Amino acid sequence: MIRATERNLTIVTDKTIIIPGHGPVGNKAGLTEFHDMLLAIRKNVAELKKQGKSLSETIAAKPTAAMTPVGSIPHDASNIYRARLFRSLVPKLTQKEQNGCQTNQRKEL
Repeated sequence: MIRATERNLTIVTDKTIIIPGHGPVGNKAGLTEFHDMLLAIRKNVAELKKQGKSLSETIAAKPTAAMTPVGSIPHDASNIYRARLFRSLVPKLTQKEQNGCQTNQRKEL
């Protein structure tokens, strides 16, 4: 997602109207804000991983809470993003972590 956002930022202008697959119509400023939010979330998740937290513990720590306005991202989608981000920072999850991810994807934070 971060790479795709970075790529899109190189091709849009200040006059570009961005029509996402879901959510409100946006512009370059909004896309830049979204990109910065993704980087901040990645930083938070990476820090939790560095502290030795498991996927379940990382999700429970709510690393996106400060960046996610209420109602903008469904909890399931937010959990799925956290899990994908966590996986991208870890070479291989244990079976227990994988099972915890599947369970926590449906848990409201």
